[in-house]
Parts: sequence; C-alpha cells; structure tokens
Amino acid sequence: MFFSGQLLSQTGNFMQILAQAWLVLELSGSALDLGLVTAVQFLPLLLLSPTAGVLVDGIDRRRLLLITQTLGLLDAALLGLLALTGTATVPVIFTLALFLGLVGAVESPARQVLVFDLVGSQLIGNAVSLNEVTINFARILGPAVGGILLTAWGPGPCFLVNALTYLVALWVLLVIHPQPELDRAPHPAAGLVEGGRRRRMAGALAAFLDGLRYVGGRPDLRGLLVLAGASAMIFNFGVALPVLAESGFRSGARGYGLMVAAFGAGALVGAGVAAADRAPGARRARVLALLTALLLLASVAMPTLGWELVLQAVTGTVSIWFVAIANAGLLLLSSPPMRGRVMGLWSMSLPGSTPVTGVLVGWITSVLGGRAGLAAVAVTLLLCVVLTWSGLGAQPPEPQRPADRGSEDRRTS
Repeated sequence: MFFSGQLLSQTGNFMQILAQAWLVLELSGSALDLGLVTAVQFLPLLLLSPTAGVLVDGIDRRRLLLITQTLGLLDAALLGLLALTGTATVPVIFTLALFLGLVGAVESPARQVLVFDLVGSQLIGNAVSLNEVTINFARILGPAVGGILLTAWGPGPCFLVNALTYLVALWVLLVIHPQPELDRAPHPAAGLVEGGRRRRMAGALAAFLDGLRYVGGRPDLRGLLVLAGASAMIFNFGVALPVLAESGFRSGARGYGLMVAAFGAGALVGAGVAAADRAPGARRARVLALLTALLLLASVAMPTLGWELVLQAVTGTVSIWFVAIANAGLLLLSSPPMRGRVMGLWSMSLPGSTPVTGVLVGWITSVLGGRAGLAAVAVTLLLCVVLTWSGLGAQPPEPQRPADRGSEDRRTS
C-alpha cells in the first residue's frame, strides 16, 4: 500500500517538475531561469537534510510524513490555481519551488526510515530496491502523462492532478501501522518537542553534532555517503548525454532519447537484481561502484550509437544496483537512534548534491565535449572508490537490535 501510494505521488511530482519548467519558460523565456528554479528546489536537500534528520529521529515518522505530504498538496494546488487564473509569476514560482524543497528536505529521510519501520531488517534490501523501481517508473510515467495534459490543457491541470495524488498518499499513511525498531535511548532531540526555545535549540544542535560524530567514527558509513555524492553525477542525464548525442554520434534528439531510455530500462533491471541480493552492505557497494565507474569509462570510448546504447543499459543496471545496495546498507549498518540523521546525510549526498554536480559536469562538457563530461563522472567515482575502499571493507560494530518480542513472550510463558 505504501509503495503504491508513493508510486502515484512520485508520478505526480515528475508531472509537476515538467509543468513547472514549461510555466517558467512561458513566463520568462529564459533558460537561466529554468536552471535556477531547479537549483532552488534542490538546494534545501543539500543544506538542510542533515539537520532534518534530527527531526526524523525525535518525532514519529508517520506523523511527520502526514505533515510534509499535506504541505506538498497545498503547494501543488496553489500552483495549479495560479496557473489556471493566469496570476502566476516567476518570483512566486521560485518561492513555491523553494518551499517544496524545504518540505522535501524533511520528507526524504523520514520516508527512508519509515520504510525500515514497515519491513524491518530482513526485507530492507527488497524494499529499497522496490523504491528504486517506483522512482524510475515514475520518472518515465510522470513526464509521459504530464506531456499529454500539458499539450491538451496547459500546466495548470498538471499541478492539480499532482495535488490529487497526494490525497492517496495521505490516506495510506493514515491506515498503515508501522512497527518501528525503537530501541532509541533518550537523546537531545527530545528537546525539539518539549521545553523552552533555548532548550529546543540546544537539543537540536547537540543531536545534530552527535550524528556527525557518529558518522565520523564509522568509516563504512562515511564511505557509503561519499560514494552516494559521487554517484549523483551519474544521474545528470540532461548535461553530457545531449551533447554526446549531437556532437559525438550526430543523432540529435533521437539519440539522446534512446540513450536515456536505455539507461532507464537497465535501471529497472538493476532494481530487480538488487531486490534479489541478500548481501547489501559496504563491501558489496564498493565493488558495484567500481564496476559502474569502469562501465562509464568504457561508454566514453564507444564508436557507434548502437554500442553506446548497450553500455548505457548495462551501466543503468549496475549503477541502480549499487545505489540500492548502498542505501540498504546505510539503513542496516546505522544504529536505530541515529538512523534518521544518517539518512539525512544520504539525502544531502543524493539527490541533494545534484545541482552542484550538474554545474560541474556542465562546465566540463561545455569546454571539452560530451565524452569528456562522461569521463569526468567516471574518474570522479573511480577516485572516490579508491579513497574509500579500505574504510568500506572495515568490519562494522555489532548492531544493537531490539530483542524479538515473540521470542521474549515465549520465554516468559
């Protein structure tokens, strides 16, 4: 139920991204504004997700998501009304994009940890892989449906349909009953919900610093977060691949579309492979990251579009397998009291760093061409794998898991 609701909601989100870009272009005619509105929406993920993790650790995740989904619904509905009435302006769109980014900075780590609460440690690898399936499927379905609505009725209905998808997600959150692995010792985040203003501020700061110290003392977690940040460069499809299609293969928009489709098809396969992988963790992630980097390097040297499509499909499979395994590994390796803060750092690394890495890849591509842009992604990921290799192979401390309630009841009886 949860993932069905999320699939619908994510599809609506991609429809809104498509309609928002068109509305900005329609109002300003500036490509720069298109880039800026994306940066404004993702910037809170980069800057605020780690501190949002404190909220996730200190407040009930389901209730937190009920709040964020409601705010997302209001944002989409307001955009739809402004677009339909012709009163939307670029500054207002920027403001609402920033607001949605602030909501997303809290929603992303809360959703990740709620998944763990729903399925537990035994099935978390499958659940994370299912999440990758929903995101990639929504990435295809959302723009397709949004494009039809945009062509027929304009951007307004796209926003309103997205608002309606939030209603389904909210209904699911109201009826599900997660069983959180709450062996959480009291920590300073408790000050977020009780005490005076100074106490709340001190508690939040102490909890945030505790999270940084915790990750700083765990080379396996640090390594996975570094690889997540580097992998964000892979998903900047709109930067290097169009240039490669145009100047490298002389295939234009058709070649670009085929490469994105090949990567997306491979990504769906990779999510399925990851769901069957019974050993998510740091050691598996470093091998898959290395293989992803090598495949990207190989794709740089492909002489024809046909071979490039093959490499893009294989890279899509391995890269999504790697991301899913790294994500599941972080959830499994993190101590329950710290899980929200760790996933906040994950949201900062991926997708929060996407605007920064997109600018970097764009600059290299504009100066040296599409092949150089892909090579920069591959070399960066390869260097990060080398730098974190030993830390990712370190033996993690024994996780402190709560006792099985059923076993405890049987022992008592």
